[in-house]
Amino acid sequence: MKKIFVYIGSRNDESTLTIYLKKLIERLKEVDSDIHIDLHTASSTNINHSTGCKNCFTKGYCNQDQLVEDNMDKIKNQLLNADFIILGSPVYSHNVSGDMKAFIDRLAYWGHLFRLAGKPGMFFASGTNGLNYVLSYMEKVMNYMGVVGVGRVSLIPDPALFDDIEDNIESIIAYTRGDKEVKSNDTIEAAFLSYRFLFNNYPKDHAEYLYWKNNGLFECENFVEYLDKIKISV
Repeated sequence: MKKIFVYIGSRNDESTLTIYLKKLIERLKEVDSDIHIDLHTASSTNINHSTGCKNCFTKGYCNQDQLVEDNMDKIKNQLLNADFIILGSPVYSHNVSGDMKAFIDRLAYWGHLFRLAGKPGMFFASGTNGLNYVLSYMEKVMNYMGVVGVGRVSLIPDPALFDDIEDNIESIIAYTRGDKEVKSNDTIEAAFLSYRFLFNNYPKDHAEYLYWKNNGLFECENFVEYLDKIKISV
C-alpha cells in the first residue's frame, strides 16, 4: 500500500485550498484503491510552536514531541513512511499561514539532515497574489529536507478551479507507482555540499555530525550519490 501525507495549513474547511485538496484526495482514492492518505488540517491538528531551544539541532530530538497534546511525533513518523508528500497553504500577507509555519519550524532540524531524502512532493497555495512566493518557500524548505518537488499549483478561486486536478492526480500516481523517479536539483545539491563540509567539522558528539556519519552521508560526494545509496539499501 502506498502512503501519501497531506498537510493543509488552513483552518477554514470551506476555503478554496481545503475544498480543492479534499477533492484531490477523494479522486486519488477512486483512481487507486491501493493508496492510504494521512491527512492533517490546521483545524484538526495540534502543533505547538517551536520554543527556539535548539535541542533538536544539538541533541537530535524535540522535547515537545513527547507531549500528549502535541501531534508532531505522529506526523514525523507518517512523513518518514510516506511515498508522496503534499503541502498546501493559503497566502497570508505574502507568506504561508501561521499553522504551516509552525509545522515547518518543528521540522527545521530535518533541513540539516535530509531526513526525507528522495520523496516526491507537490505544493499548493491559494490566494490572489503572493502565490509564487509561498510555493517557492514551501518547496525550498522541503528541498533542504530532501523532498524533490514535482509540482507547484496555484489555486485562484474561479469556475476553472478543478481543470487541472486530473493532471495532478496522474502525476502523483505516476510517482507513487514508480513510473516516474525523482531527480535531484541545484538547490538540494548546493545544500548537500555546504552541509557536508560544515558538519564534518562539528564536534563528534553533536547530533548532526552523528546523523551524517551513522547514515553514510559523509561517504557520498553529492546528493545524487546519496539517493543511489538509499535505493540500494531499500
